[in-house]
Amino acid sequence: MDKRDKQYQEEKPQEEWKLLVEITESESIIIESLCRSLNIPVIKKYSGVTGYFKIVSCLPSIPVLIYVPASCLDKAKEALKTGFEDK
Repeated sequence: MDKRDKQYQEEKPQEEWKLLVEITESESIIIESLCRSLNIPVIKKYSGVTGYFKIVSCLPSIPVLIYVPASCLDKAKEALKTGFEDK
C-alpha cells in the first residue's frame, strides 16, 4: 500500500474493501498499475504466505489478492475489461 492508499483510508476510514481478483504476482503488477492510473486505491495481499517466505522461496505462482474500495469496485471491474486506453 503506498501513501495514496493510506491517504484514501484516512479520508474514508469506514469504507469496506472488496476483492477484485485473485491472480499471479506478475499479473498483479499490471492490474495494480492499471488501477492506480485511474486513481483507484489498491491493497495487495499474498494468499496464505508471509512476505519473508515469498522472498525466500521466490514462488511466482503464489496467489495474489487485489482489493479495492467497495465504492470503486465497478470502476475497477470495467477497467479490467477495457484495459489501458489512450487518453
